Amino acid sequence: MLRLKRFKIEALLKFREDRYISLERPIIVDNVTFDSIKSQKNKIKVSFIVEAYSEEEAKKSARMLLDSLCAAFLLNTNIPMEVDDINIAEVQEPRVTKTGKTVIIEVHETMRLKDEISLELTIKEACLKDIIREAKRIKKLDERLLRFLRWYSRALLEDDPIDKFAHLWIALEIWAEYKSYKKGKGGEKVKMKNTLICECGFNEVDADEMYITRSKLFHSGVYTEAIERLP
Repeated sequence: MLRLKRFKIEALLKFREDRYISLERPIIVDNVTFDSIKSQKNKIKVSFIVEAYSEEEAKKSARMLLDSLCAAFLLNTNIPMEVDDINIAEVQEPRVTKTGKTVIIEVHETMRLKDEISLELTIKEACLKDIIREAKRIKKLDERLLRFLRWYSRALLEDDPIDKFAHLWIALEIWAEYKSYKKGKGGEKVKMKNTLICECGFNEVDADEMYITRSKLFHSGVYTEAIERLP
């Protein structure tokens, strides 16, 4: 008979260098610990316990929570992030740490880095509680929405304009399928043009040109038009 095991998950969530989240101190919300990494300001460490029958099942559960957290952070702070690393280890004794303090709100401040303006968002416990609550809600939504947000976040994290365009288009494809634009008659071009018109406010001509740009990039490697259209 399979025995339910406990696994300690430690993961790094990565931001852009010029747009990131920091914590004044370690914060624990619903048994999830968030902590800044002093040597890498564009990352935070997240740790929590997962109960599962196998390590593979624990990894799947952990990944779902981490992806939901990334989506919740994006929706609450407009700062994208991605899972940079995950470590997992089975634990024999559960360790639950609680905090009785509640701190007020998030504080925005700007700082200068390498002659460029960057945004640092300092998050405190009250805001993290909202993010955890949002992440739990997101986990229950259609899996396609989580996948859409993951690709959209990747686009926002990208500096390279071609990769940004490609990631945005993949996100749009997932959104089109979720919103049922891909059902019914008509080819792929017609359906994606309809998505651009209905969801992004494009007119017929601009939607047609955007799809042509997408096709040139994905099928022929022609990227100059994608760079011009990205803004």
